[in-house]
Amino acid sequence: MIWLIGIISACGIVSGIYSFSKRSKARGIIKLTIAFSCPIIAILFGFLQDDRAFGGTKLQFFVHSATVDGDIWPWIMVILLVTEIVFIVRTACMLTKEKK
Repeated sequence: MIWLIGIISACGIVSGIYSFSKRSKARGIIKLTIAFSCPIIAILFGFLQDDRAFGGTKLQFFVHSATVDGDIWPWIMVILLVTEIVFIVRTACMLTKEKK
């Protein structure tokens, strides 16, 4: 799970740098902020797994915390990841249109 978040965030950083340099600086800063915040939330919230004595994987811990415990941070991370994926796909579509 952490690898997947890292790959999505790395693509988001590339997308943010491209948007910052070629498109709008504000849009690039927003993309970079989202790209940096997702792994930070995942790592910091993942540290709670040991404190709560949860024996499963990180993904199971996040799902359990979101659904059973009612924590808001896993839901925030999901929303940020979906937003980041939308930004990445949108940037990729803009790049393919520019190349044609």
